[in-house]
This record gives sequence, structure tokens and C-alpha cells, in this order.
Amino acid sequence: MYVRFLFIGIMLFLVLVACQQVSEDQITQSKEQSQSFQKGNIQNRTLQKEGRFAKQSLELDQEMEQDYQLTFNDFKERWNAVSKELACDLTIDTVEKVSNEKSIYYQAKLNKQIELQVFVSNNQVEKLILLSPITANTFDVLVGWRQIILMLIQESDSLDIDAIFHELGVEPNAEIELHEKKTVTYLGIEMNVSLTNETIVFEASYIN
Repeated sequence: MYVRFLFIGIMLFLVLVACQQVSEDQITQSKEQSQSFQKGNIQNRTLQKEGRFAKQSLELDQEMEQDYQLTFNDFKERWNAVSKELACDLTIDTVEKVSNEKSIYYQAKLNKQIELQVFVSNNQVEKLILLSPITANTFDVLVGWRQIILMLIQESDSLDIDAIFHELGVEPNAEIELHEKKTVTYLGIEMNVSLTNETIVFEASYIN
């Protein structure tokens, strides 16, 4: 009798162990399926994300390759809009046409010290020059340079402009190194900085 009960107990134990093993296998399989599903979703999202980035990059490259040149018709309006975005006071109130033996250009006083010159041909802006005495506020001078770059180059950001400034001799403390003329070319625009008769000359022009 005792042996019979022992045998039944052993059988029940084996059945319970088998059931537990099946349950654990099901749980493991379920986890693996869930992880595989999640991994698939992550991969799909990654591919979609990479696809969007690749598309944006392609569109950006196409935009950069487009021929773009600033026109004079809406120059004042656009300049003042950029000035507003930069939260600076270098706006244009009036534009005066200047003619001399060498050229014809338009000039605007941005403040008491800083002057902007706009050279135009067939309504197309060809060159912008910012004139600042060495006594001018350096912040205003650099903001003026930044504004010119933003006007001439559609696809430019802060990192690009900071790199351009570095090449043009602007130190990390915002001081401008003026020992010699500095030139940099970026996206079809040539920019240079020089010192002439105690005046800082920043010139940016389209490369023909």
C-alpha cells in the first residue's frame, strides 16, 4: 500500500515538473517573440528615420546647388527682417545712391558708426561691404557680418558662421585680429576682412 502511494506521488511530481517546464518554455518563447517584435519595430523606426534624414540631406544638397542671388528690390525689407530675427538694432532706415568715377552703389547708415554699402548690377546684389571704425562696438560689428552672411547664403547656420569668423581672424573672446587681410570662400561667396585707414572693412561678394 505504501509503495502504491509512493508511486502515485512520484508520478504526480513528474507531471508537475513537466507542466512547469512547458510553462517556462512558453514564457521564454513569448519573451523571445516580444523581443523580436520590438527589435523589428526599432529597426523599422531606425530605417524610417534614416530614410527621412537621407531625404532631407538630399533636398538640402539640391537647394545648395541651386543658383541663388540676392535681388535689390526687396533688399531693405529682408535686411530689416533678418535684423529683427537677430534682435539687433542694425536696421536700414534710408538708402542713398552714390555715384563716383569708380562705381555706383547704395549706402545705408546702420548706426552712428557702421555703414553698409550695396553694389548692384541689373537688380542683382553683387557685393556687400560693411565699414566700421576700429572704435566701433565689436558686438555690433560682428552682428553686422553675421547679418550679411545670412543675407547672401540661404543655407547657413551658427556653426557655419562661427567657423567663417574663426577663419577671418575672430578670436574666441570676440576680438578681431587685423594684422593682415583674411579671406575665406564658402558656398560661392568670397568674404574678406581688412583694415584700411583705421576702418574695418568686411566685404562679401558672389564669385562669378
